[in-house]
Amino acid sequence: MSMIIRARKPKKYIKRAKLFIILLLKRLKVINKYYRIGKNKYIHYYDGLPLNIVKTPKNRPAKNGASLMDFMANDTSLTTAQRQEAQKAATLLRTGKIDSQAQKGAPSWFNTYVKLGGKDDATSNVNIKAPLQSLANANKERTKAGVGELKISPTSTAISMIDADYQKQGSLNHPGFYGYHFNLENLSAGAEPISNWMTEKVAWEWDVKKSPSLAPYEFTPNWEDPVYNQAVLGTNGYRMAGHYTNLLNKGHRVMGMAHMT
Repeated sequence: MSMIIRARKPKKYIKRAKLFIILLLKRLKVINKYYRIGKNKYIHYYDGLPLNIVKTPKNRPAKNGASLMDFMANDTSLTTAQRQEAQKAATLLRTGKIDSQAQKGAPSWFNTYVKLGGKDDATSNVNIKAPLQSLANANKERTKAGVGELKISPTSTAISMIDADYQKQGSLNHPGFYGYHFNLENLSAGAEPISNWMTEKVAWEWDVKKSPSLAPYEFTPNWEDPVYNQAVLGTNGYRMAGHYTNLLNKGHRVMGMAHMT
């Protein structure tokens, strides 16, 4: 079953607020290598996809998210499957189209909101760098919970960038255009996202006290249980805990994350 956790929309518009979006998918294609982030300093990709610091052959930063995906697609140290996924992500960022999407066209709003490399765009070098620590924090919380670290998917990252740019329409909202199976998406504005989503642990514990039958589903969702749905969405007297349960979903394998100002 495919489901997106939908946060309640704030009534006021977002004006230059920090916004983070994370997309977590049950996919197995990953990139297995380290990237240099400074002298004698390296970061493994699953601690945060270092999109802005990967250098081109001419030792220049990539111009934007798409050109960086191009660089990864031509990196012969990666497997053929990994390079193909990076190329798919590059095409997605340039056109809004994805080959596995039933609707072959791009979202109607794609050209309005996605501006490759634009100063405030999720695809700019500055905004690509922003989620690195948050990606590491996500795995830190998952390790503490015993649900396993996540690796980075270029495609998930590209979708996160596009969906983050969609927020330029003026309020927090999931566009829900890209129809990956088992995808779950969190949005956050104005605060470090992981700590923000983790505050819902208190809400989940409150919900479990209200309905003890929820306890087994903290890290393993049960969408067929109407009580579980009410708890994660915060309806029918329950407190919203969906961002927390999404972040710590044991079934996830990879993630992508983006930042837009």
